[in-house]
Amino acid sequence: MANDIQDTDGTGSKAGKASKRPRNIKVNILERQGQTVLVEYDLGAGKRRVFVPADLLRGNDIDDDVLDAGISYGEDWATWVDEAHGEAFAAQLHATGIYTKKDLLARSNEVRAALQRLLVNPLMDELLMRAGRG
Repeated sequence: MANDIQDTDGTGSKAGKASKRPRNIKVNILERQGQTVLVEYDLGAGKRRVFVPADLLRGNDIDDDVLDAGISYGEDWATWVDEAHGEAFAAQLHATGIYTKKDLLARSNEVRAALQRLLVNPLMDELLMRAGRG
């Protein structure tokens, strides 16, 4: 029929694209603030902390789309160092639980160690390798 409405894929096909189903993600609940909860999770790219609505939690589980829409907690450490090392630096700090400026100031030795692991150690390994000791 000429007046048929096309599906959302624009082809007129009845197949269309399958909609993405939310994945159930385990989270650690760190803090409750009224109707909001601060949660921590790791999907393999490093730990993240976000605020999410408390009523969307199911025990320690939540849909990944809720996490994606959550409000990030802490500093965006990736913007504090050069582009080549930003994400790795953020991951190092998050792995040790450093999320805020207050954390950074209180735990500066751990920040120094993270920077050393990220920048100095690989450079030293490369220098030793080039010198024939690696």
